Amino acid sequence: MKNIIFDWSGVIKDAFNSHHWVVNRIFRKYEIRELSAEELKVSWEEPYMIFFKKYLPKLDIEEIQS
Repeated sequence: MKNIIFDWSGVIKDAFNSHHWVVNRIFRKYEIRELSAEELKVSWEEPYMIFFKKYLPKLDIEEIQS
């Protein structure tokens, strides 16, 4: 049996650096302190709105997707 291991974003690609950049870009827009890579790894939750609601409680999904 052959096994395939998917990374945390669900694809065979290291997308963490891109993800970290996007999260901090959103935080900058709302004037929130940016997270280090380690802080993001520890605090990230799925679905992603659970994570963002911790830092931006009034943010709605339509706004974050725009």
